[in-house]
Amino acid sequence: MLGDHATPLAARPWLQRVRAGLESDVNRTIVWEYDRDVNDLRRSIEDKDSPERIWAIGRVLKFSDLRDIRRLLTVEDIAEVLPQVDLPDKKRKALERALEVWQGGA
Repeated sequence: MLGDHATPLAARPWLQRVRAGLESDVNRTIVWEYDRDVNDLRRSIEDKDSPERIWAIGRVLKFSDLRDIRRLLTVEDIAEVLPQVDLPDKKRKALERALEVWQGGA
């Protein structure tokens, strides 16, 4: 639509924002070295009976920043799985501190 000369000039800023948002989502849809999209990962996380649940939560904890961790996981998910995940000490300590804050309601 942005390349179409018939697209009204007034619509172009909105289309550019939509495109930018979609492009940033695309960067987040591949889950590290695994060809899995975020929605598939979320399904594994939300399904308490999924054999992949702990693995999926562990991947998020290990490779995501705090903003994405909170976007993808509940505080309960984090508290449940954090002790079971192999993480670098620095990342584990940061998550433990963040979890204390999140559990306190902040």
